[in-house]
Amino acid sequence: MSKAFTKEDEGGAPEAPPRAPSPLPPGVPNYWTAAGARAAMAEIARLEAQAPADPTAQALALALDGAMIVDPAEQPRDGRVVLGAIVTIGDEDGRERRVQIVGVHEATLLRDAEAAMARVSVLSPLARALLGARVGDVVVARAPRGDEELEIIAIALPGA
Repeated sequence: MSKAFTKEDEGGAPEAPPRAPSPLPPGVPNYWTAAGARAAMAEIARLEAQAPADPTAQALALALDGAMIVDPAEQPRDGRVVLGAIVTIGDEDGRERRVQIVGVHEATLLRDAEAAMARVSVLSPLARALLGARVGDVVVARAPRGDEELEIIAIALPGA
């Protein structure tokens, strides 16, 4: 009988969970805010207490693998938008909204439907437009529906 049809591996070591594909392009740092990393670790502990092999806990643990933790409270106080900043922006119609610039995994894994602000990935077109801007600056964010002019109304750094 061909080996292709036999079960030689029964009773062996369990297979490691498959690595989730990273949403990060090669060479891009795996940034996390300090608060986001703490929230992820707490969620991992909570999930593992319920089910030790929880796939969501495993995905979060993989997302934290190689993380570069950035504490917004330790960022330069030069009035510019940085990773972790909470930015109030106004659009061309006078509507205001608040966004926090976070690491890629935070934006995708730690969504909060009840949050009063959106978490946007540091790699998103919106974050790229905002990073480095100051209060009063007008930036242009690329969006699927077309370019959007946004005014920076306020910048806050959590923990500051």
